[in-house]
Amino acid sequence: STRLVNSITHQKEELKIGETLTWYTCGPTVYDHAHVGHARAYVALDIVRRVLESQGYVVFQVMGVTDVDDKIIARAKQQGVPAHAVASEHERGFLLDMRTLNVAPAHALTRVSEHIA
Repeated sequence: STRLVNSITHQKEELKIGETLTWYTCGPTVYDHAHVGHARAYVALDIVRRVLESQGYVVFQVMGVTDVDDKIIARAKQQGVPAHAVASEHERGFLLDMRTLNVAPAHALTRVSEHIA
């Protein structure tokens, strides 16, 4: 059997085959190109996800992308473009890099900009 720590209850729980696991992963802060540290983290997460799925678990993965940040604003000022242009460009680049590495995409992406007023 497989047991994982539930991040809400902080208790080890046995997983039931066929049960949907909702999995939130932090995504990148999209102010620059992805680097080998990003690759290592997301490849490792992808391996865990694929192992769980191969054992019959259903994984629903949500990734949060930080597209509003001081680094993004600074890069935008440096380049003379809007902050959302910097964030969009680097998010697309990150997703392409992960696709190139054959990392399974998250089922849903959330962005900071979608949750602030």
